[in-house]
Amino acid sequence: MIDVAVVLVTGATGTLGNALVPRLVGQQHQVRVLLHRSSADFPPEVQVARGDVRSLADLAGAVDGVDTVIHAATSPFRQAMETELEGIRAVLAAAGRPAPTSSTPRSSASTASAAPTTGRNGRPSSS
Repeated sequence: MIDVAVVLVTGATGTLGNALVPRLVGQQHQVRVLLHRSSADFPPEVQVARGDVRSLADLAGAVDGVDTVIHAATSPFRQAMETELEGIRAVLAAAGRPAPTSSTPRSSASTASAAPTTGRNGRPSSS
């Protein structure tokens, strides 16, 4: 197991985030979640930060003191593309990483993964 002091999970009330938070807590990690509008029943040891994943100002406080960010935020609604792309850029900027100039949105699971998705011919998948 990797020793991690504090883990921030964006999209903690979504399908992926909702599965990750209890697992991280169970592995004795200190967990902080970034919640936009929703409320959720998290164990008392989970720190709740309020804010919008697209806002660098909101993320600045949420990432303070964090060792790892698991970015699982997405939106099933009309602003999905904005939430995913602007959220990725804001999370990277808040974490002190350069933001990509373009990105191909994927499902929450593949977005959270560092591994590229490739097709049979070795080229990026168009899925």
